[in-house]
Order: sequence, then structure tokens, then C-alpha cells
Amino acid sequence: MDRVHLATDTGQGPLHWLLLLAGPTAAAVLLAAARGLRRRGSRRGAWAGRSASLLAGAVACHTVGVLFMLRLENAYHTCNEERFGFPDGSGIPPLVENEDSLFPVGSVCTWADGHTVDLVPWFVNPATGLLLAGAAVCAALALARTGRPGPCVGADGTDGAVG
Repeated sequence: MDRVHLATDTGQGPLHWLLLLAGPTAAAVLLAAARGLRRRGSRRGAWAGRSASLLAGAVACHTVGVLFMLRLENAYHTCNEERFGFPDGSGIPPLVENEDSLFPVGSVCTWADGHTVDLVPWFVNPATGLLLAGAAVCAALALARTGRPGPCVGADGTDGAVG
């Protein structure tokens, strides 16, 4: 029976683990804030709530990416397992480097033959970017609603309804 030996030095600091713990907490706080903002009943509150919800989604998506880049073994074993299906063996090209990045999230393994593998799924960074952009647009719309409470009113003082 094969045993898994966990490495004591994975090359990752406590910041990775802190982000993994803080991400869900921050997302939950943002969702609670979004719910409170929407209860106000104003359009500004609605847009601010949407912004907070999208920001919570971006935080959650980033946290998923951080989860994929965490490893319990050293980079050599983790990268070889991802590419070849086994952590060590003869006849495989040597691992040159493993570079981790927190934003954009990535853990790229590079071998001597030039092949690279990113341990973080491809959709994490584009989804995080889109969610952040959506949150920024909603925040801008919430700010634009400042001083304009209630329904839309036309220049002639009517609400624009026909009939």
C-alpha cells in the first residue's frame, strides 16, 4: 500500500491559508450587506445591493482559485501528479519551476521540455474579472442615483405614464 508523505515545505506561506479562511467570511458579510441594502426600497439601495452581491461572487470565485492553488505536497509532486498522473518517476522531464500568483490567481508549473500546466481552472480569473466589473458598474449606478429618490419623473413633472 502506497503512503502519502506530506511535505513540510510546500512553498506557500500563511497568507494562502488566511485568504482561504477569510474569503467565505467576506462573501457572507457582503451578502448580508446586500440584503440589508435592498430592504431600503430605494433604487440606490437596490443598485448598491446588486454591487455588494456581485462583489461577494467575485470574492467567492477568487477563493475557489486560491483553493485550487493550495497544495499539501511540494510543487514537484503536485505538478507531476497533475501532468503525468503520478507524483514521481523515471523518464519524465524535470520540473523547472512552479510560480504562484494571488491576483490573478494562478499556480503555473513549467517543465524542462517547455510544457506548462496551470493548477487553477481557466474560468476563475475571467469570472472574477467580470464579477468585479459588474460590481463597479452597479456601484456607479448606485452613486448616480444619489439625490433622486422615488420613481422617474419627466422634465414636465409627470411620471411619463400614458392614460
